[in-house]
Amino acid sequence: NHMNELEELYLTLADDRSRETLVGFLKGVRENDAEYFCRINGDSREKLLDPRILQYTDNEIFVDIGAFTGDTIREFLRLTGGKYRKITGIEADRKNFRVLQTNISEWKMQNISACEVAVGESDGVTCFVTDLSESSCRADSGNRQVEMRCLDTMEELQDLTFMKISTNGCDLKVLQGARNLILRNKPKISAYVSGALLWEIPKYLYGLVPEYKIYCRHYGTGVQAMICYAV
Repeated sequence: NHMNELEELYLTLADDRSRETLVGFLKGVRENDAEYFCRINGDSREKLLDPRILQYTDNEIFVDIGAFTGDTIREFLRLTGGKYRKITGIEADRKNFRVLQTNISEWKMQNISACEVAVGESDGVTCFVTDLSESSCRADSGNRQVEMRCLDTMEELQDLTFMKISTNGCDLKVLQGARNLILRNKPKISAYVSGALLWEIPKYLYGLVPEYKIYCRHYGTGVQAMICYAV
C-alpha cells in the first residue's frame, strides 16, 4: 500500500548498508522471518548512537528525549570517552525519572542534567501512561497528566548538536515541535521509525534540511527496531 513512499525512502538513503537494511527489513516483515532481521542487525550497544554515522566531536550538546533511566546516556559516555559539552536527559515517566536522577548523581560527571517533561509538537499538557518502564508513553487513555514542551520553546536546549528520540510512536511529533531548531542548528538526529514513521520521519527531515544524509540501521529481532539517522 505504501510502495511509492518506500521507493522514495530507498532513493533518499545515503549508503549501501542503509539500502540493504531497508530491503532486508521489508523482506523480514513480508515473510515473517526473523532470519532477515538477523542478517541486517547492527551492534545493539550502539543502538541510536552509531559513532561511524554520528562522528562525535568533543563539543557535543546531547539531548536524550525519552531518556528512560539513562541507559543511552551511559552508552554515549562510553562511546565518547566522557568527552562532551553538555547532556540533558528528558523523561516524563515519574519512576523512570527518579532512577535517571539517581544514575546521573552516581556517575559524578559534570554538565549532565535531567528534565521531567514530555516532549511533543506544542507546549501544554498531555495524557501519559505511567509506571510501565520502557513502555510508558503519551496516550489519550493515560492515567496521569504531565507537562508537555516543544523543543523550539525550551531556551535551555537551543544550542543542542545531537538529539536522540525514543518516545514510543511520538517521535515525529517531537520533530515537528523542533522545526525551527532543526532549521537553525541542523543537529545530528536519531529516532525510532516503526510503522509509517519508517518513511514519514526521513521525508520530514529531508524536506526541512535537504543537505541531511539519511541512514537506516536495524537492531534486534523485530519490527520495532529500525532507527533513522540524519546527519
